[in-house]
Amino acid sequence: MKDEPFRVSVDNKGRKTYQIDCIIDSHRRTVRPSEPSNLNNTDQAEVGEAQESDAPVSDGGVYRGRWRLISCIKAWPTIDFPLPQMVDYGHDGGAVLQQAIPLISQHSPDLLWNHSADVKDIVGIVENAQWEGASDIPAGINGDLVVDKDFDTRAYVGLSKGTLRSGSIGLTMNMVPSHPDMEMDKFVELQGREVDGIQVRWLPDSIVAVRHMALVPAGTGADRYAGRRASNSKSAVTPRQNRRKGMGTSVEFFQGILSDLGIDVMLTEDTDISASTRDRVAERIKTLNGVRDKYNALASGLQEFGAKIGGDSDPLTPLDVLARLDDLYELAERGKRLVEFKAKEAVGWFDKAKVRPDSGLTDAELRLRARIEASTDLDYLEDIIAEYQGIANERFGDHRTSRVEEPPGPKEHSFVDPDIARSSQKLFG
Repeated sequence: MKDEPFRVSVDNKGRKTYQIDCIIDSHRRTVRPSEPSNLNNTDQAEVGEAQESDAPVSDGGVYRGRWRLISCIKAWPTIDFPLPQMVDYGHDGGAVLQQAIPLISQHSPDLLWNHSADVKDIVGIVENAQWEGASDIPAGINGDLVVDKDFDTRAYVGLSKGTLRSGSIGLTMNMVPSHPDMEMDKFVELQGREVDGIQVRWLPDSIVAVRHMALVPAGTGADRYAGRRASNSKSAVTPRQNRRKGMGTSVEFFQGILSDLGIDVMLTEDTDISASTRDRVAERIKTLNGVRDKYNALASGLQEFGAKIGGDSDPLTPLDVLARLDDLYELAERGKRLVEFKAKEAVGWFDKAKVRPDSGLTDAELRLRARIEASTDLDYLEDIIAEYQGIANERFGDHRTSRVEEPPGPKEHSFVDPDIARSSQKLFG
């Protein structure tokens, strides 16, 4: 990647922040424009609704018209990266975006022709910024474009007649990546895709400056709502809109569902939902159902396990089971060490019982020895120890018994004189 087009700093939370100049203009964008969010922050400070008074006025040769400057959307502004980058201007309910309001009010940024950096292309100024929690478009910042006819007649006529109707703002912002641990090259490449269930995008952290507002050809801005703010009064409602009264709420509702599903698709009252959008919704719901089934199965398994280890008491809840896993793991480690010890003891007695001075073990004996060595069945190992310990002792142990031998008696004489024997018989019977 070429030299990084931003300044990097670390905030007091230890996060890396990137100061980047963003022009909300889509001429470098290679993917479809961002879609509106379902934000409708009517409880914010300085909230307004477009009314009849928002129509452009020309007083003494000065045009003053109410325009949407920037909206709470995910857009693909021009940034000096080799690939298009997505910025979530509606992040955190547009809280960061609202920081632009006092900057606009204080500095009255220039109104330019098409983001030109040349002083001759200055058209006028932007002032009177306010936050609008609209119902027909996403929430955002409105402001007045002020153009003097004597200063730029062409811009004055184009704005007054409605020929110039699209805008594009330039901001300098501190932003943080949605995936702070991702390598920067990968983060730049994966913009707009989902990773770990989160869309890869830049998240505004603070606004440093509002550089300018530009007049651009219709439809070329990355924020499709940036431009002349049409009136919301009854006089501005067409008969078709009257026939479709109430559809706005339904569209907003379904737009919110799509946003919660992480699907960036634009819904309007005048267009049908495309087949590709329906396919994306179905695929996303299928994925979420799979996640739900996975975790339901996990919870069910934990409950069954809790019933087993709970004994006669009430079955343990999944959280109780998880709390006891450390103890169970320690018991399992002790059991593992015991089995390893018994396997080693069993192999030792087997070797002693099978030892031969003139030949090794047969193939069958080698297989049996390997089975004993690999066994984790404690009962089987105890049986092996008892069997081959007895054989080994029989072959090589001490065979002396505990019987006490009687001392030998006096020797008997085999040869006795017959006369002496008869005399003894007569005397002693």
